[in-house]
Amino acid sequence: MPNNFLDELAQRFAASGYHVDRDLVFQDRTFAVAAKRQFFNWLRFGFIEPTFLVSELANLDSLSVGEYVSSCFRNAVLHRGAIFRMRLPVHLFIFPVAVGRQVEAEVRDSIREEAPEKQPGAFLFPVIYDLESAAAHYFQKTPRWGSANYKLARSLVTPLFGS
Repeated sequence: MPNNFLDELAQRFAASGYHVDRDLVFQDRTFAVAAKRQFFNWLRFGFIEPTFLVSELANLDSLSVGEYVSSCFRNAVLHRGAIFRMRLPVHLFIFPVAVGRQVEAEVRDSIREEAPEKQPGAFLFPVIYDLESAAAHYFQKTPRWGSANYKLARSLVTPLFGS
């Protein structure tokens, strides 16, 4: 992966108010870019803690992406900030970002059409970034249940990665 893409991405995160770490090691995985911040959200009447974990994957197939998303979830939950801040809840939003050159059509379509698996204690919103087409792929639909979460997640992803 061109290092300039990761450098540019880290700069975009920093410019958006995120605390950025490079080459964060967790168990057997290294995240090239890890970014986290907190902000208040009236709709959730609490704080939102979006956590982006970005890595290059050699294969963007369903097995590799699934394992990567699980690893990101474990990392983010283990390293989350406080559950309450000023007596208000902190809601964890996890964005596993898998970057690669060749995205299988099945994986790309699945990530755009199928709602991410629900996880206890966090909102999970996987993103695949295709370096060949310079395009981000993520869930595009809005289910009735949790529609505010999906709208908020897309509003955080779109300025950083595009649509």
